Amino acid sequence: MRRTVNIGKSFGVRQRLHYTWFPALVLLAAALAVYFQGDYSLLQGILLGISASLLFTASMIAREVARSYVAVRRHLSIRSITLYVFGGVHRITEEDASIVSELMIAATGILSSVIIAGIFYIAYAVLASVGMFMAAELMQWLAYFNIMIA
Repeated sequence: MRRTVNIGKSFGVRQRLHYTWFPALVLLAAALAVYFQGDYSLLQGILLGISASLLFTASMIAREVARSYVAVRRHLSIRSITLYVFGGVHRITEEDASIVSELMIAATGILSSVIIAGIFYIAYAVLASVGMFMAAELMQWLAYFNIMIA
């Protein structure tokens, strides 16, 4: 039984999404739909929850693409990356003796999550300033999620 879904390649590294993402995304969408229920209609809350789930997945994929880039630049041979809900696991074919490489990959993950959170926060500020409060609140949640991941 396969436990992953192939989602593509970046820098020659195959990326996979672990099956546990699917129930987690449904739970995230449902939780945000309930959270937004008092301020927005049920349909709007569901759409916000689904949008948050998809954008959160995209931000995690972007984080792993950044980590893949650094790993490839450090000449690590990576077979694939499996993306779990709170991070990715690289399958390295050869052990790298350099602790610097591992630290750089780890730091890239943290830095990319902070940068992504900053992008979502800027989007929040812009959307809130023009009165698009529903979309702004979604961006604020995504900024928060990415800070938590960092």
